Amino acid sequence: MSIFDKWDKKFDIKALSEDVQEVEKNGGVGEYEEVPTGKYEVNIEKMEIKETKNGDPMFSCWMRILAGEFENKLLFYNQVITKGFQIALVNKFLRSLESGVDVDSTFIGHREYNNMIMDIHEAIDDAGLEYMIEYSKNNKDYPIYKIKEVFEG
Repeated sequence: MSIFDKWDKKFDIKALSEDVQEVEKNGGVGEYEEVPTGKYEVNIEKMEIKETKNGDPMFSCWMRILAGEFENKLLFYNQVITKGFQIALVNKFLRSLESGVDVDSTFIGHREYNNMIMDIHEAIDDAGLEYMIEYSKNNKDYPIYKIKEVFEG
């Protein structure tokens, strides 16, 4: 059994899909040198769904800084996706990448969601897209990433 099958059995996919759509309809919202908050030009190095230590599905995106004092450092956007609002947050980010791949609010299952993410990453690579990203933190010190500008490479 694949990890996607495991997740699809663990979670109520229909309820999760409905939750994602409702949240989006209502505006839904190691040892290394930490990169300070700010604006950075990045490329998307890796995007996938992977398993957390608890066995839950998590969206993971690695963004490599392309210039400046923190050139070649990575920013990591990791979001557990077990609730509708969490998937809606990832969907909002995925849409902001302007890859040309449709990000549908209908959640069919983890395998299909991962396939869409892989399609988005491939489209970004094929187009040579790079991004100006604003990296900040919320009041609980969780990172927030907002795409400010899209560049064609």
